[in-house]
Amino acid sequence: MGIKEEVDEAIRSNPILIYSKTYCPHSQRAKRMISSIPSKISNPKVIELDSLGQAGVDMQSYLFELTRQRTVPNIFIHQNHIGGADDLSHLNDAGVLRSLVTTVPAAKKDLDHSGRSKFEINKQDGSILILLLVIVVFGYYKFKSTREPEKQKL
Repeated sequence: MGIKEEVDEAIRSNPILIYSKTYCPHSQRAKRMISSIPSKISNPKVIELDSLGQAGVDMQSYLFELTRQRTVPNIFIHQNHIGGADDLSHLNDAGVLRSLVTTVPAAKKDLDHSGRSKFEINKQDGSILILLLVIVVFGYYKFKSTREPEKQKL
C-alpha cells in the first residue's frame, strides 16, 4: 500500500485521527485536549510522523496536498479535516468539540477530507449556471409575449 492509500485509509477508518510529532508542544496539547473528553466514540488514533522516517515525511507532504496545512498536529474527526491544535481549541471553547467526539454522525456525506462536498460548484460552473438561468428566463418571457392571443377588433 502506498503512502496516499495508507493516509486515505487511516482517515476513512478512524473516527478521531491525529497526525502528530512526538516533540511538538501543539501536538501534545491537542492529544491532551481530546483525551480529557470522557465518553468518546473511540480513542484517537495517533500517528507520530517523526517516528516513521521518510514515510512520515511523505505522509506530511501528502497531508499538505489534502489539507493545505503543513504543520502538525493535523486532526481529522469523522473524516473531516479539523485543522491544528488552535482550531481544536476553538471548537472546544465554542462547546462543539465534545459533541463531535462523543456522537456518531447520522449519515456520512460524500465529502473530501476538508469537509467540503466533492460536488461543490466552482466559479466557472457558477457562471455557466447563471448564464443558463438568464437564457431560460429571457426565453420564457419572449415565448410568453409572442403567445398572447390578439384581441379581436369589433
